[in-house]
Amino acid sequence: MVYFVAALGWGDNRPCCDILNEIIRFNQNRDLSEQIRVVSISYGGFSQQAHFDRWREALAKAEQNGVLVVTCSHGGFLIYGTLAHITGKDPDDPLSYRQGKYSLAMDVLRVPAGNRTIASHYGPDMYTFDRTGALSWAAPYLAGLAALAYQVDPEIQPKTIVELWLQTAVRTDAGPIVNPVGFIEAVRKHRQQSDGI
Repeated sequence: MVYFVAALGWGDNRPCCDILNEIIRFNQNRDLSEQIRVVSISYGGFSQQAHFDRWREALAKAEQNGVLVVTCSHGGFLIYGTLAHITGKDPDDPLSYRQGKYSLAMDVLRVPAGNRTIASHYGPDMYTFDRTGALSWAAPYLAGLAALAYQVDPEIQPKTIVELWLQTAVRTDAGPIVNPVGFIEAVRKHRQQSDGI
């Protein structure tokens, strides 16, 4: 199940904190299959906004309650950046990417972004092709991988998901690239080990 929640209040972390706390309350007394396990926020800059301490507390509480929160903030759960696809190369080959526009030298993981056809703001029947995706495009990519991980291993913890992203990343000249196939295989192995198989 996918839920959408709108948060108002640019410049203040309280709305996002309130939503995370509401998600934790929503999850109480529900089976794992009915809980919200991953939250994607295509936004960053939390440290520059009011009530940053409250935001950090909300993130810690979410993790303690088995909810992975993926944001665009480098002060968050993971320092990641974007990749740009090299035109004409196989998109399934990690060597077909270069460092993206929204990457830093300290990135511990890089995620494909861009080269997508998206709805355009010019009209309801208009579309545009965008070559350069930003972190706001990479956050839902990682959240989607986390959702797949929860399907494979409902008991997996947010911290373990992040660790497995890093352990399975493919090392290239463009940096450490997220490896969806290797990641899901590692989640399967993790579940088997947890089950004593």
